[in-house]
Amino acid sequence: MKSWTELQAKDVMTANVRSLSPEMSLREASQILADAQVSGAPVVGLGGVPVGVVSLFDIVSHLAGLERKVARGGRGFYGYGWPGNGEQAEAWARELGRAEDDVLEETKVSDLMTGDVIECAPETPLPALAREMWRRRIHRMLVRGGRRVLGIVSTMDLLGALVADEAGKSAPAPPARQAHARRARRRSPARAGAARAAR
Repeated sequence: MKSWTELQAKDVMTANVRSLSPEMSLREASQILADAQVSGAPVVGLGGVPVGVVSLFDIVSHLAGLERKVARGGRGFYGYGWPGNGEQAEAWARELGRAEDDVLEETKVSDLMTGDVIECAPETPLPALAREMWRRRIHRMLVRGGRRVLGIVSTMDLLGALVADEAGKSAPAPPARQAHARRARRRSPARAGAARAAR
């Protein structure tokens, strides 16, 4: 079992990240994010190269006519998570529901995305990654291998690995990865065979 100082970004990242296209409409983008229950996603161009990020915070702010601080670091994507309380989540949903169809259809992801891509290599040690996220005051970072996005590491991933290290256990898999593993077990041939035998 690797210790906290030996773990790398690739060991704790959430893989199979949902991505958006620059030419995608806000309607399609917001639906993808809402269905996946994620607050943001990388925007990828030709060959899967990341060209920016966009978040539900950015979309809702745009629809509400609020001035975004597009900033360094794309605060919406890197600084905000999926609303943790029902009241805030409902407020986001209401704002999306009130939006006029033409705004959602005619506005493209490229019109709204932040072009500041903050990333790290898969081999980045967790202590170095934690220091960089603290320095930038961000809560997540893209993990990039070659030209493609391989995953995302969040502050919760780092905390999970740190807590597991103190307890002497392996770092817990992110919820998305746990759900993927459960689906894979349900689809396994051995499990299917056992179910048929039981019937």
